[in-house]
Amino acid sequence: MQIGALMKTVLVLSLLHSSQGQEDLPAWRFRATLVDTLHLPPGAQGSDLLADTTFREFVRNLFSGAMVLPMIHIPPSAFVLENATVLEDVYAEAINAHGGVGQGKKSVRFEAVLTVASRAVAMEIWRMPMLSLAGLAPWRKLHIQAITDMSIYQ
Repeated sequence: MQIGALMKTVLVLSLLHSSQGQEDLPAWRFRATLVDTLHLPPGAQGSDLLADTTFREFVRNLFSGAMVLPMIHIPPSAFVLENATVLEDVYAEAINAHGGVGQGKKSVRFEAVLTVASRAVAMEIWRMPMLSLAGLAPWRKLHIQAITDMSIYQ
């Protein structure tokens, strides 16, 4: 008698545990791309940037700050930084706007995957494939591309 009750309890607990997991929830995924300029020393590569956990957190916060939506703020934890690519010669010194090396910057492209669990938020992101970073650098743009097939949700 007690073994049957124990088995029922184990079954109910396993069902509850599986129903609360994130893997059962629908998720919408997007690829976010941002090109920015950074002060980098000669020889600094994208893999060097990704190896620094503080820098990865900085870039995730940058992505999160750029995703200003009317409905919700996307937290930095929703972004998984996948790639950083220095777009200029990594071994050359960075050059400033006047052709000198003082305060020179190099272009870097960051790519991240954004995962959201809300259909309404996913539709809002999908409708805005490009966002400008407001403030002192409005020419900086965050490009969004859907990984999940969004055509079925139209």
